[in-house]
Formats: sequence, structure tokens, C-alpha cells
Amino acid sequence: MLPASPKAPELVVDAEPDLDVQADRRRMTQVLVNLLTNADRYGNGRIRVAAHREDGHILIDVHDNGPGVPKRYEEIIWERFERGAHRLDAITPGSGIGLPIARALAQAHGGNITYRRSHQLGGACFTVELPAPAKANNSTSRAGPADQGKPGT
Repeated sequence: MLPASPKAPELVVDAEPDLDVQADRRRMTQVLVNLLTNADRYGNGRIRVAAHREDGHILIDVHDNGPGVPKRYEEIIWERFERGAHRLDAITPGSGIGLPIARALAQAHGGNITYRRSHQLGGACFTVELPAPAKANNSTSRAGPADQGKPGT
């Protein structure tokens, strides 16, 4: 087991306002906790999370400043029980099921998770892509909970 970090990692979150996604909160929490845990475990103390809307999707990028995933392992990290460069490393914790489960959960929500090298921090960048709900038409009146049951709503 790795010794406890002397301090918590530096975490920066940058998210566009008013991003909504229709998803199971517990499952999406599980996805993000897995990616953040990996960024903390394999990074070197810096993590950046960025969320934005692009082409009808919500994208959540989790960057770290670690060594990243070696090129030869970029595809097999998505296989169950695969630990990439740490496959024979008994010191680094992990079972190799976190990323495959996270990807399966994102896919169950109509999305995906992909890997690329982080151009921002130099380590890994995992991107969660989920379908964005259609934007509401501003000319359409929507009744809020306080308005329900009142005449004319």
C-alpha cells in the first residue's frame, strides 16, 4: 500500500454555468470518484476538472500531472482487471476494474469515456461524454413547483 500523501492534491474545477445532464446521480458520482481517485493515485499532486457543453454533449475532463498512460496500454486499460503499466506492481493499489466499470456506466447513459494525454497538465486526461438535454425554449413558459395547481398555469 502506498503511504498517505503528505497533503491533499491541488484540485481546480472549471465548469460552465447551468450544465445539466439527465443521469443517475449515484452512478455518475461513482464514475467521477473513480476518475478523481485515479488522478490522485497516479498523478503528482495536481488535478483539473473542466466541464463544458459541446456539439450536444456535456464533456467532463479530468486532468492530472502524472506520467499518463503509456501508449501501449491506452486501449487495454478499458479491459476488466487490466492495470496497464501497473499490472505486475503489487505496491500500487487497484484491481483494474474501475475504468471498465466507469466506461460501462457512461455508456449506459448514452455516453462514453475516452483517454488522451493532457495538454494542460502533461499527464492523463479522461473525458466523460454524456448527451446534453435539449435546451429549453425561452419563449415557453414552464410552471415551477410554486405555480402548480394555480389557475392559469
